[in-house]
Amino acid sequence: MGKAKQQALPKVKFLPDDGSSVSSSSTACGEDVLDPEEQQQNQVLEDQKQEVRDIKNLAKKETLRLRVWKIVLCVSILATAAAVTALTYRFLSQGEASVQQQHYHELAKGICDAVEFHAENLFTAMSSAALSVAGAALAANASFPYVTVPAFEILGQTTRAQSGIEFLLFTPVIMDATADEWGRYSEKNQGWIKESRDLALASSAHEGAEATVFSTDFSHDPIKPYLFEYDLDNMEIQPTTQEPYFPIWQMSPCPFDPSHIVNFNRASKPFFESHLSSVMNSNQGTLSPVFNPKVLANWAIKDEGHDAYHAQFVANMDSTDATAFERPHCGFMQPVYKDLFDPTSEIVATMQAGVPWDRYLVNLLPPGVSGIRMVLSNTCNQSYTYELDGNKAFYVGDGDLHDSKYDYMKVSSPFGNYSDLTKSVDGHCMYSFNMYPTDEYMNRHGSSAPVWVTIAIATSFAIMALAFFAYDKYVTSRNNTIVAAAARSNVLLASLFPKNVRDQLVAEREQHERKTGAKNQLKSFLNAQRDGTEEDTSERSGSNSMGITSNGTPSKPIADLFPETTILFCDIAGFTAWSSTREPSQVFTLLETLYNAFDAHALRRKIYKVETIGDCYVAVTGLPEPRADHAVAMVRFARDCMSKLHHLTNQLEVTLGPGTCELELRVGLHSGPVTAGVLRGQRSRFQLFGDSMNTASRMESTGVKGKIQCSEDTAKLLIDAGKGKWATPREEKVLAKGKGELQTYWISLSSGRATSSGGTSNSTHSTVNSATTASDNNSVRSNRSTVGDLPVPPPPRSSSSLIMDTSMTPRRKAAKKTKPKKRKAMDDKTKRLVKWNVETMTQLLKKIEARRAKKITIFPSGFSSSPGSPGRQKKTLGIKNQNSFRSLNKTVLEEVEEVIELPTLSRDHRKKIVDEDAVELEPLAIKQLESFVTKIASMYPIQNNFHNFEHASHVTASVTKLLGRIVAPDLDVEKSADFELALHDTTYGITSDPLTQFACVFSALIHDVDHSGVPNTQLVKENPQLAKFYKGKSVAEQNSVDVSWYLLMEGKYPELRAAIFQNKEEKKRFRQLIVNSVMATDILDRDLKTLRNARWEKAFSADASADKSKRAVDRKATIVIEHLIQASDVSHTMQHWHVFRKWNECLFLEMYNAYKSGRADNDPSETWYESEIGFFDHYIIPLAKKLKECGVFGVSSDEYLNYAVKNREEWKAKGKEVVAEMLTSAKDA
Repeated sequence: MGKAKQQALPKVKFLPDDGSSVSSSSTACGEDVLDPEEQQQNQVLEDQKQEVRDIKNLAKKETLRLRVWKIVLCVSILATAAAVTALTYRFLSQGEASVQQQHYHELAKGICDAVEFHAENLFTAMSSAALSVAGAALAANASFPYVTVPAFEILGQTTRAQSGIEFLLFTPVIMDATADEWGRYSEKNQGWIKESRDLALASSAHEGAEATVFSTDFSHDPIKPYLFEYDLDNMEIQPTTQEPYFPIWQMSPCPFDPSHIVNFNRASKPFFESHLSSVMNSNQGTLSPVFNPKVLANWAIKDEGHDAYHAQFVANMDSTDATAFERPHCGFMQPVYKDLFDPTSEIVATMQAGVPWDRYLVNLLPPGVSGIRMVLSNTCNQSYTYELDGNKAFYVGDGDLHDSKYDYMKVSSPFGNYSDLTKSVDGHCMYSFNMYPTDEYMNRHGSSAPVWVTIAIATSFAIMALAFFAYDKYVTSRNNTIVAAAARSNVLLASLFPKNVRDQLVAEREQHERKTGAKNQLKSFLNAQRDGTEEDTSERSGSNSMGITSNGTPSKPIADLFPETTILFCDIAGFTAWSSTREPSQVFTLLETLYNAFDAHALRRKIYKVETIGDCYVAVTGLPEPRADHAVAMVRFARDCMSKLHHLTNQLEVTLGPGTCELELRVGLHSGPVTAGVLRGQRSRFQLFGDSMNTASRMESTGVKGKIQCSEDTAKLLIDAGKGKWATPREEKVLAKGKGELQTYWISLSSGRATSSGGTSNSTHSTVNSATTASDNNSVRSNRSTVGDLPVPPPPRSSSSLIMDTSMTPRRKAAKKTKPKKRKAMDDKTKRLVKWNVETMTQLLKKIEARRAKKITIFPSGFSSSPGSPGRQKKTLGIKNQNSFRSLNKTVLEEVEEVIELPTLSRDHRKKIVDEDAVELEPLAIKQLESFVTKIASMYPIQNNFHNFEHASHVTASVTKLLGRIVAPDLDVEKSADFELALHDTTYGITSDPLTQFACVFSALIHDVDHSGVPNTQLVKENPQLAKFYKGKSVAEQNSVDVSWYLLMEGKYPELRAAIFQNKEEKKRFRQLIVNSVMATDILDRDLKTLRNARWEKAFSADASADKSKRAVDRKATIVIEHLIQASDVSHTMQHWHVFRKWNECLFLEMYNAYKSGRADNDPSETWYESEIGFFDHYIIPLAKKLKECGVFGVSSDEYLNYAVKNREEWKAKGKEVVAEMLTSAKDA
């Protein structure tokens, strides 16, 4: 030891290293003599020196071991650094390539959706145009070919706007025998040309750039009253082809020189014969090979106008100078059938169109994204290449000009969904778009991130190594200090105790009996709960459940104070309104799914779940194990919960129905001390107490849905932890009960869904501002997600809709032209609604199949269901029979039956029960059902705020709920000898016939298809032809039935129809149920309402209650079904106030928009408040009472009536303010 260290040991002397004595006594004679005392002292000093040497040697030995491990650790660090940097670079490079490909495939998927949407619009528009021509012939009582469509230019403009075609031709079929008569007819009826010119001139000022394509400089030369063709020199000649002939009769846009095109035989053009053959063999519209429409330039289309029109969409690349005519066009041919409702009847004409492919290549990519090559190819060995640049496209040239090195990234999208029959027919071309990336795209979306990240990791390892060496130096210095201190302590100990005593003290182990403290008891309790092995706390504490020990004395409570914790309260905003429209099982499905997911995240984040109270979830961190990062951990957990809720509700909407994905979390956080313990009793529970709990609860209740609000204490902890960017002060202070004004903070995480202050939740749904409250839901979502914020594609137009546009008022025309509707592929929300409707209807189809599998007697009296009877022949009801229940002179309304005969239930049903869950439907039937529902969804106009597909799905959900609540309230299940048969009798047979239930759901889905957005009174004014066709009664409802029924009877749904009905009796009953149900939704017609009320009195009067005949029971069933669909159609008025507010505002917006666009005479805002009260008093509440009176809907009837009364009271109190808010919102929209 050094000198300084020796001075630190007073009264202790050390021997020098050579062993000489430090001190001696001198005798008188000068000789050095050591007395015994000095010799003993020297021995002690020698022992002390040896002990110091031993400690140093021990420290040296341990230091050598540490040095070896230090070298091993250094080598390991260097090897790990090399391996990690290399692997990091490799994985990041691969990951970046994977992300790049994923981004490309996401873009390609969006393009595929757009291509599918354009194809659907083209096929639907042409089919509707063909139906309009056939309908015009029917309306005029004319026979083909002598048919002229009135206002053909309106039909053409509508079809061109919907499908993107350049021109539309009507070509009747002319035979040799009718050629002369046709010439005279065409000469006599050429007045359509002037009519079309006038219509074209009237609308040209409003068509924008499209107006420049077509000339308004018309020639007044008369048409040729005979058929003609053109030779190779473009000279007029007599027809050289054989019959039949297809002369151009009517055309849109109207030709400026009709003398050179009207009566021109289209059959003389190339590809026509094979193209016509494909149409006739497939009974479906088909596409021709690519051709140059230059021939039309001299008659209907200006060269410069055509180029300007195409320049809006596609420009040429520098490598090509193709004109707009030279870029790919093809023809589309759609047959017109002699029988309007029979697509298998004779083809009497064709609708032909020019398809400009440039039109379908715009707005396919987001702005700023470029470098995607689109190759248009067809089965006729033609291909053309485009390059996409944001919302624009460039024509590259003829042929497939993509880079072959990206073949592995090819994504194909067929244009049109052809049936197997059509695919096997020769003579037509099937088109597809093939997408490939380019070097520009790959380079733009690549980065040098892998290199920089690898450098950063290598630098981190270097810094780590330097830190290690610095730390090692510090540890070495510290160890030397500890060794010196140990030596001094050992020397001091040696100076105080004899060696044997000292050794005994060092060798002796202190025995310590550890007593269990409160924190350890809490830790054991919480760990047992978390592991699922909880034991009774009374057993661990030696007391009973009330905290009394075995000797009768109170035991010590298991509780403690935890000074540093963070508490979370989160509530599901919108849950109360959502649950009011759901079955109890659906409510618990939602909560169990969400809470189980939250629990999994809590376990991963080491968060302790305290409890759930209804839809409120409570958690805490910082106990039982204290942790310094408790605030940071809880914020991350809150983010996890919000993200998980968004993900799960999007998935659950398919099974739980519309509106599920609109649910949000409202989260509150607070950090502070909390008293935690086990509250013992009959059901011991872990509880938190204290002011921190109250504050956390206030943070949640004063928050906003979709956001995380925390207290100032939590925000300070985040700032101290270096996470200050997560917390943003709330602009206004919060007034909390019992706390006064508090400064709170919004939590924002870059990877979460929470937004910064002042923002709103990052949701795909908009919010009804006027419905915002400070209650359970804070704000209520509106239906504008489907009509405003998220544009979705407009529906295909039915024939009636096309006719409807011809009589549109000038004010409505102006409104449509000033605010055009943009089209876009079906949004995710609509897709989820489609899936939910398909799932709901699939379950009912399984019930139908299960009933058939039982082979029990479910049939009207007198009907035979033997194996050899027609009722057992599957797929025998073809499309020729689709209108067998309705003559052409009979309207849908006239089909309404006072009594629909429902099937009876046999007595032997118990022996043949088949589990419906075990039934498997034919996959093709399910696929056709999904196609049908998707088609129905597309036929709901997106401009309607109320009469849209989301509302139809809401009505379907209500129907499903009421059908699920049909019970026999006075029936004792245990005492009933035959419960199912008794239930059948008590519920008038509705519960035992799945076809009836399916018809109710089907009716709810289609009851507003193709709705015009105005009441029937206005629709009659706008469309006198349609009104005449339906005799001025329930026009919209009858149109919905016809459109939907015709769609169902199309040739592409044979398996679906077979799954619904398999004989004429089932088909007839299905049709009757649909007609009665949909017609019942016309609640504004006073005559129909009076008839329905009379039928109700006849069915449920005191005198009728004693009538137990089959007809009396069927009458009750019929009227119950009609009232079921009526109640469902207005179910929002009999549900939670927020649900009522949402749909009430949607209806108001729809009617106000109709008023603004000139389609209504009166401003609805002036009478909305009073009319709603009257609506409740005279319709809603009486209807709810009827549901209760009929006695088949169980507790739902009480629920609907209670909500109706409450909503009426709340509307009376708040209605005027609500109307003012809705009016302001409508004007700002």
